[in-house]
Amino acid sequence: MRRYSQEFKQQALQLSDEIGTKEAAKNLGISYGTLTDWRKRKIAIKQATELQRQKLSFWMSERDSSNAKSKSSKKPTKSCKAHSLFS
Repeated sequence: MRRYSQEFKQQALQLSDEIGTKEAAKNLGISYGTLTDWRKRKIAIKQATELQRQKLSFWMSERDSSNAKSKSSKKPTKSCKAHSLFS
């Protein structure tokens, strides 16, 4: 089984966008199935990356809102001298 560089795969996908997958596969001497597999992987990676971005964004907003709540719920403490005198 032949291995192709990442650069070759990217260029092949770009060519397939321009002239179509079947024609690009024919011009490059690779199978149509190989080229469509690369496209599917690229789409899956893009979707996974987007999902990770959404999860990270959600986590950061949750963290920020939780930090804001904890800061606002803390009331400054005052030492009371009278309390210590009468205890």
